[in-house]
Formats: sequence, C-alpha cells, structure tokens
Amino acid sequence: MSSPPHDALVNMSAPAEWPAYRRFARVHFSRGKAEGMIEGRTEGKAEEAARSVLLVLGARDFNVPDDIRAQITTCTDLAQLETWLTDAATTQTLQDLFMKSASATWPVYSPFAREHFGRGKAEGRAEAKAEARAEEAARSVLLVLGARDFNVPDDIHAQITTCTDLAQLETWLTDAATTQTLQDLFMKSASATWPVYSPFAREHFGRGKAEGRAEAKAEARAEEAARSVLLVLGARDFNVPDDIHAQITTCTDLAQLETWLTRAATAQTLQDLFAENESD
Repeated sequence: MSSPPHDALVNMSAPAEWPAYRRFARVHFSRGKAEGMIEGRTEGKAEEAARSVLLVLGARDFNVPDDIRAQITTCTDLAQLETWLTDAATTQTLQDLFMKSASATWPVYSPFAREHFGRGKAEGRAEAKAEARAEEAARSVLLVLGARDFNVPDDIHAQITTCTDLAQLETWLTDAATTQTLQDLFMKSASATWPVYSPFAREHFGRGKAEGRAEAKAEARAEEAARSVLLVLGARDFNVPDDIHAQITTCTDLAQLETWLTRAATAQTLQDLFAENESD
C-alpha cells in the first residue's frame, strides 16, 4: 500500500483505506504536544519571573546594567528568580540583591564558598556519571545491532545516540539481542520517543510538541506573573484578602498582570494597585 499524501495526513481526511496513518498521526502529535507543554511551562515560568524582576527594579527606579540584566534574563532557576523578585521589592542596592544568593562567582576561600563549591562539584560529578552511563548504553545498543548485521540508518542512529533515558536505552539493548526488525525494536517502546524514528512520526510529533509548548508557555507566563504580583505584595508586608488574591490568580491577561506587578512595587495601598492610571 502506498503512503498517503502529506495533505491527507495533516487534514486527517485520508481515505478509509488509510486508518492506521490517521491514527498514528494523532498518536505522534499528542505525544509531541504533551512533551512540548512540559517544556513550554518551564520556559514560560522562568521567562516571566525574569521579566518580573526587571519590572520591579524598573518601577523602583534602579538602573540595571547590561551584565546584571543578562544574568537575570538568562537564569532558568525559578527558585532563584523568585528569590531575586522578593528581594527586589525591598532592596536598597543591586549589590544587596545579588549578595544574598550563593552564586558560583563567590570566592572559594571562605568556608561558606567551599561548602557550596563542594556541593556543586558533587552534583556535577553525578550528572557527568549519568551522561557517561547513557552514552555507554547507546553504544552498547549499536554494538549489538551491528553484531547482528543490522544496517542502522542515520536517523535511527541519531535517535539512539541522543537518548539520555537510561531505562529506555537498556530496554532497547535487551530487545536488540532478539528483535527481528528495527521496527519491532522501537514499536515495543512506550516512551515519548516511540516511534519517532520515521519521518512521518517526527513530523507529527514535532507539530504537536510545538503547539503544546506554545500553549503551555502562555499559560505558565500568566501564572508566574500572578505569583510575582503576590510575592512582591508579600515582600512589602501587604495583607492580601481572599477576593483580591482570587482576582490576581484567576487573571490570564498578561499585560494586566504586569501592570499590577509594576504598581505593586511602589503602591502605598491595595487600592493603588487597581486604580486606573492614565500613564500605564
């Protein structure tokens, strides 16, 4: 049976003799979208938290130099960004804002620095060990397939060597010893990578992932902006009643949330936060 044309797959309107293609397109799209939503939420929250830090500093008339701006906008550690955000609402200087964080640039001659340097080194070693095990497992899969005279095309080779999921690699390794075809090897896998070895699968998985990431990122940015407003109000010792708390957390208008955030940095009362301001 010939493969269906591209438009038929995209529009999900292929003739009845192609039900499997439509089904697999939906499967790959859905898997990709789910993965994209996870990534998009993480990215969106970090981006909005960084933007919130800069908005609060700007509202308090701090002149943020390029190096500090870059440090904030390139940070992906949400906990660190929210710490900076809370401190930004009350800090007197930019130096105070960053001296509270145990960054890797601190001198390693102090006991405090040595402790955290050691922790970082241990974490780095653990990560490197995990990477090495994954690389070796991928190499083992290819060695077994090669020993069994399988001709591994470039796309499947890349899928194996770029996989960092050790459990998945070990599953492939076990199956590689007995599988009759490469398709059987990957069809047994229920992971997010299954079965993204074909151009068809990659296309629909990628479309789903892109759509999921965009949707989740927008939601995450609004959630983080609302959280930022509450963090700043809390740092400034405002007691936020339930109705205002609900108004902030249920708002999905990012521009409105960022307006509230800017006002929260300098407002004298909660009424000031919601008052119309022609200059905004």
